[in-house]
Amino acid sequence: MEEEVWKQIENFPGYEVSNRGRVRSYKWTEPRVLKGKQTSYGYIQVTLLNKQLYVHRLVAQAFLPNPADKPEVNHLNGIKTDNRIQNLEWCTSSENNLHSHRCLLRTHTHGQEHHSAKLSDRDVQEIREKLWMGKRGIGKQLAQEYGVCESRISNIKKGKAWNRSEG
Repeated sequence: MEEEVWKQIENFPGYEVSNRGRVRSYKWTEPRVLKGKQTSYGYIQVTLLNKQLYVHRLVAQAFLPNPADKPEVNHLNGIKTDNRIQNLEWCTSSENNLHSHRCLLRTHTHGQEHHSAKLSDRDVQEIREKLWMGKRGIGKQLAQEYGVCESRISNIKKGKAWNRSEG
């Protein structure tokens, strides 16, 4: 196993980051390794001087040259908690997105599981029933009732949104 190397974190005196993806503080008499917290996106963050920082970025900034000045850091094995230097690389946003699709990190969610869904599966079922039984012009009324735009109601009716395979 490679020896653990520690480097001072730029602009954060009293804190160091290691090539193994760990962060420690010298605020106490003995150095303490910080636990960090996992974000909802799966990355590990630490709080340094009241600022939330991603550990993978701290490791990359300390140990990885970035001659092309690429703005993002990619986890090569797709494991967002593996912040070892050999698992990280600088990349562009498009390179990062392409890699995540290749690693199947991104799953496409549909229906009520989609992060921006305003309607539940039950809402859509009710809308379909009301559309089927309703009179002409009911789309505007349903849009107001469910807090969505008329085009969403129209797309539900046409099967373009919330089609039966989605939810």
